Amino acid sequence: SARTTGTRNVFLRQNWRICRMQRILSKRVLRDIRENLFRYLALFFLVALVMYMVVAIVGAAETIMQGTKESGRVHHREDGQFGVFVPLTEKETAQITEKGVTLQMDFSLDFHLGQSTFRVYQARESVDLFVPAEGEEIPAQGEILLEQHYAEKHELQLGDIFIVGGKEFTVAGIGSTPDYDAAFEKTSDTTVDSNLFGFGFVTAEDYEALKAGGQNFRTEDYTYTYLLNDTVIHNRDPIRNGQRLFLIMRYINCSNTYFLL
Repeated sequence: SARTTGTRNVFLRQNWRICRMQRILSKRVLRDIRENLFRYLALFFLVALVMYMVVAIVGAAETIMQGTKESGRVHHREDGQFGVFVPLTEKETAQITEKGVTLQMDFSLDFHLGQSTFRVYQARESVDLFVPAEGEEIPAQGEILLEQHYAEKHELQLGDIFIVGGKEFTVAGIGSTPDYDAAFEKTSDTTVDSNLFGFGFVTAEDYEALKAGGQNFRTEDYTYTYLLNDTVIHNRDPIRNGQRLFLIMRYINCSNTYFLL
């Protein structure tokens, strides 16, 4: 009919206009690309560079996290720690260890060295082991192992004489420990300054000699670190450190009047 034919003609005219507009726009786009080729290439390479940087950063972060996790496993990074006003008795210690928990005394003494504070520990044997960047892993009597950033800031090297608490030590190792990824003097600190704080490890005999010397400006800190190993509590992950500790003390029915969280 005439009405159908008219409608078809209108549709064809509109379709022809659309096709013509598409051809014009296509030519304009191609012309714009040719005229601004270097700009588009620069944008392309910029986007590619940003994508590469993002992938590289994510990959590096994953590598660091996996490396830190593996290092923590190899060097027995602690599952947690707690402090007391007075050391645990042998009975209380036995109540913990007989349940499969590895417990380590991590006592320390703080000394003034010029403007800095230096913390001395006994050489560790089971938890948070020293990781040497150079030198020895365990000190002999008369030797000390130093935290690497403190040694760098104070220009200390292997074989140097280091004096703390009125006693001379030979630097036998320089490195780090899993619990001091960032060497904060206090847990409340927000920044790390290796000019003002460092730590080291000596033998049990040298530690007792330093304690007997009485030059530490703070009382001895009684901290215990632990590994849960394959205990019942360990299998309750994820549990926060404080919650784990509460469960340990409750699990072993160990009470200490001077226990600190």
